[in-house]
Amino acid sequence: MIAFCGHGRSGKDTAAFAFSRITGLKYAGSMSWINKFVVAQALDLPEQTAWETRHQRRMDWYNILNEYRKADPARLIRESMSFGQVISGIRDFCELQAATAEGLIKFSVWVHRPGIENDPTVTYTSSDCTHALANDGDLTLLESRLKTLARELGLT
Repeated sequence: MIAFCGHGRSGKDTAAFAFSRITGLKYAGSMSWINKFVVAQALDLPEQTAWETRHQRRMDWYNILNEYRKADPARLIRESMSFGQVISGIRDFCELQAATAEGLIKFSVWVHRPGIENDPTVTYTSSDCTHALANDGDLTLLESRLKTLARELGLT
């Protein structure tokens, strides 16, 4: 139902988890965590090792997961949403488009954190999401903004 998006290290996982606590919607987890088994199999690694080295192997993850969902752009999101209504970490614009068209995602929230590098595996921007959220303060400020967002979306 709702996806938290943004570049790596923007705080999208933290925002998604906090949002789930605020709204009572179940946080499925990050798409990387949920789908680490796909990458682990492709790289012939234990899942935990694949997970722990994901930042160093960002492009490998991107390419492997793109191949996994090639015939069905919404596949990773559909599988992730089977665990809850809140997810984080959509990488490719075609995934976001397909999942929105399929009705899997009603709201997409771009989390922007100043000072982080652009992630080359994220192929869309804040203008492709339904909402944007600044993550430019402490956790208390982020949670306050998430409460406001939840009220605006009619989820509290």
